[in-house]
Amino acid sequence: MTKCNYKSILEITLNEFFLNFIKNPYCYFYEEDIRVDLVKKLIERTDYIELSHFNKNIITSPIKCEYPSSLATKQRHDIVFVKSNDSK
Repeated sequence: MTKCNYKSILEITLNEFFLNFIKNPYCYFYEEDIRVDLVKKLIERTDYIELSHFNKNIITSPIKCEYPSSLATKQRHDIVFVKSNDSK
């Protein structure tokens, strides 16, 4: 899969995740358990991308997470898809 269709990857992953959650909601004791499992599934479904970082090209996953650093951040947990350098 060279060009990822992030919308379909997200849709498939969320549908699969919801079905698993309905079958066994106690598998996810904490909210963080949900986020970690979702991120893992998204990473497994995407190819690595190339990015320029401090004038160096790096290969990385397009899935990135933001972790809370304090109560001032209101305990936000974000999951994002990052576009590769050649993406439009």
